[in-house]
Amino acid sequence: MIPWFEFHSFMLGPIRIQVWGTLVALGFLAAIWVAARRAKQQNIHPNHIWNMAPWILVSAFVGARLFHVLFYSPIWYWSHPWEAINFALPGFSMMGGVIGGVLAGLVYAKYHKLNLWSMADLVAYALPLGSAIGRIGCFLIHDHPGTLTNSILGVQYPDGVRHDHGLYLSLLGWGMFILFYFLGRKKRPPGYFVGFWLVIDGTVRFVLDFYRIGDTRYIGLTPTQWLLILTVTAGIFILKRSSNLDFMNQDNAKIVNFYELDAWKQGHEFVLAIYDITKQFPKDEMFGIVSQMRRAAVSITSNIAEGFSRRSPKEKMQFYSIAGGSLTELLNQLFISRDVGYLEADKFKELQEKNVRVHMILNGLIAKTQTFINS
Repeated sequence: MIPWFEFHSFMLGPIRIQVWGTLVALGFLAAIWVAARRAKQQNIHPNHIWNMAPWILVSAFVGARLFHVLFYSPIWYWSHPWEAINFALPGFSMMGGVIGGVLAGLVYAKYHKLNLWSMADLVAYALPLGSAIGRIGCFLIHDHPGTLTNSILGVQYPDGVRHDHGLYLSLLGWGMFILFYFLGRKKRPPGYFVGFWLVIDGTVRFVLDFYRIGDTRYIGLTPTQWLLILTVTAGIFILKRSSNLDFMNQDNAKIVNFYELDAWKQGHEFVLAIYDITKQFPKDEMFGIVSQMRRAAVSITSNIAEGFSRRSPKEKMQFYSIAGGSLTELLNQLFISRDVGYLEADKFKELQEKNVRVHMILNGLIAKTQTFINS
């Protein structure tokens, strides 16, 4: 077991420094530094992280206090309403802080037209480190005592050996930070770390809350546990979504550019063939069927290329489907060209076969994309 000791404050010259607040601040700064460093690795300007940080900090503190007031001690604060804004008093819920921070981050990302999932992943990647350091402060002041225990990690409180949730949550933070470090060495789809954090942190905290004492409970569960049911469920769906995106991009180690796709390669050959054959069409068709056929041909590979660059399977499907429509449009124009005498039968057959071949490869790409959307 761990012997009892506590450390609430220390003097820095004439100034008394609070240990808990200092460690929470250090944890926040460390998390922001890690997030900014990873942002640079992800080709996101790190200034966005530093500029977003003050808004997240303020919103997190407000959210943490508001959640505690509304769900943990509503009756007391109803009788003492002004104490709700007395931040010198204890009473902050981490999950309320997460909600407040998330809302601030969403507003910032939306305003600056940043990818929401990419920004959220940066924060989720660094959050365990901030929690690990901040929770050391909780452990040192022992503000989260648990039930009696015989565990080797139990703390010898004055009235017996008890679980100490500050210690457990700090250890959880360090463990998740190390895990995320190794997972982050490989390229991950947006939402990956958000989902992992919600599931792992939420599951562990849900279990630990059964060993807390003095908390308000509704039908046997703390307010945080009720919220965690929602967040863990959301985390599972987010992980599933990021897994789908990962599978969609599983060939990216080999295919990093659109022009490496078979559909684009075959389509490009078809485009060149259309440009070549339409040079032989009558000059008075330059702004007629020649222009229409060339636009339709260019649309095929252009939409394949744009679809490849999109992250969302639904967006990929949209552009691949447009490419398929352009192929069908072009096939119709080939029939017209043959029937009005611009194309000989053998040339028509050659181009028709190219059209069908591209369409078959593209349909395979569309079918694969549809599978991920349906799942």
